[in-house]
Amino acid sequence: MSKTLNKELIGFVEFADEHLPFSFKEWKIKIYFDDFSKFSKYAYKADANGKISVDEPNVLETKELTGIDANNNKRVKFILLDSIVYHSTNVPGPSYIELLIDYYFFVDVSEKPGEETTITIWSNELSTFLGVRPHYKANIIDGGLDGNVSCKSKTLKLISNVEIKENKIEINPTFRITNSIDNFAFETGLHLKINKSLDIDDIKLYATKMLECVFFASSRKNINIDEITFRNWTLTGTMILNIKSYDLERKVSSHPRDELAIPWTIIYPVFATLFKNVLGDSIFISHLPEKRIDRYYVDDSSIAKDSSAFEAEFRYLFGSDVLESDEETKNIEDEIEKEIADKINSNSGKRKKIYKNLKKHIHDQSLSNKIEYCLEKYKAPLSSFWQKHLSSYSTTDVAETCGGIRNAVNHGRKKDDENMPVADAFFALRALIYVMQLTRLGLEETLIKQAIEHLYRIF
Repeated sequence: MSKTLNKELIGFVEFADEHLPFSFKEWKIKIYFDDFSKFSKYAYKADANGKISVDEPNVLETKELTGIDANNNKRVKFILLDSIVYHSTNVPGPSYIELLIDYYFFVDVSEKPGEETTITIWSNELSTFLGVRPHYKANIIDGGLDGNVSCKSKTLKLISNVEIKENKIEINPTFRITNSIDNFAFETGLHLKINKSLDIDDIKLYATKMLECVFFASSRKNINIDEITFRNWTLTGTMILNIKSYDLERKVSSHPRDELAIPWTIIYPVFATLFKNVLGDSIFISHLPEKRIDRYYVDDSSIAKDSSAFEAEFRYLFGSDVLESDEETKNIEDEIEKEIADKINSNSGKRKKIYKNLKKHIHDQSLSNKIEYCLEKYKAPLSSFWQKHLSSYSTTDVAETCGGIRNAVNHGRKKDDENMPVADAFFALRALIYVMQLTRLGLEETLIKQAIEHLYRIF
C-alpha cells in the first residue's frame, strides 16, 4: 500500500464551528473534544465502565471535513463514506467521535495556473501491463556502489487519445523514482491528462474509471493501488481512495499468471476509447472476475453476468435484426403474430397486456443462436484460443451449452445433458465477449487475436 497509508495523520479539522484535533488511521478519523454538551444533539449512552457510545447510528449533516495535516503542513480534506458516527468515548483521556472515510486528499495551491488536469494511478502491479521496467547502472567504488536508476521503456511514448465533449484526453504509462539517504523506490504509473480543469468529484470519478479500465486489460480486480496523484489549475496533491468502499480492493495474488494482461503495446490504440465507454457506462464490465483463477469457475451468478455481458455487446454491435429466420420459421412466426393480434383486439385488462408482451418476443432470437453466430463471425481472432482449449468441440456445442444452462438457471431448474462441460463453454463465452468488446472499441483484428493470446497464455 501507499506509504501515506502507513502513517497516522494528525492535525486540526473544522468541525462543529471549531478547530478540533484529529487523528486518522485505517480509514477512520477520530475528532477529539472536551465537552460532550457541545454535541448534545447526538444520542449517547454510557456502559457500566463509563464508556460512552452512540445509542443509535447518527448521521451528520456534513459530508466532508477540511483541516490541516500536521505531518506535512498541507491542507487535507476528508470525504465521509456515510457520515455515520461509529462510536464515541471519553474513557480514558479526551472524548472523541469516530467517522469512516470514503476518500481523502492533500492539496496545495498551484503556482502555475493552466487549463488542464492530470491524474496518475501508481502501482508496481501495473509494470507488466504497461511494460515499464527500471534500468540500473552501478559501479563498485570504495565502500559500496555508485550508480543511477532510469527507465528506457518504449511504451512511455505510446499515448492513447480520445475526445470527450470536445475535451482532449491523453493516457500513457509513466514512472517516478523517489529516494532518500539509504533507500530508493521505482514506481510505475498510468497517467491521464485532459485539457479541462476538473473538480475533486470528477477527479475521483475519472480515477475510479481508470481503475476499471485497468481491470479490463488485466481480466481481474485484485490489483493493489498505492495512491493517486492529481493536479489541476488551482489544486495539486494526492488523493487516497478507500478502495474497499468501491468493492475494488482484493487480496493481491502472487500467482505468476495473475501478471498476465493485454499489453499496453497492443491495447493502447483503443485504451482511451475504452475509458470513454467506461465513463459513459456504455460497456459491460461487471462480469470481470475477482482474480484470474475465477475465469475457470462457473456458478449461477457468473452465468447470469456473462450472459448479460454477451447480450449487451450483441445489442451494441448488431442491434436486434441481424439474425434472419429461415422461411418456414418466419411463416410460422407471422401466423402466431396474427393470432396474437386478434387476441389483443378481443381482450382487455390483464389478458390484453399479457398478449401484448408475448407479441414483443415472437421474433426474438435465442441466446444459443446469437452465440453461435458470433463464434462463427469471430473465428479468426479466436482461432489460437480455440485450438488450445476447445479443439474437440464445435461452435454449436458451446452455443447450445451456454444457452441451455442460462435458461436452466433463469427458470430454477438443473440441466445435465449438455454437449460439453459447462465451465469450458463459459470459458469460451468470456473470450468471445472480449473479442466483441475490443472489436467495438476499434482494435484491429490481428491485435485482438494477440490480446486473447496474452490474456489466455497462448504462446
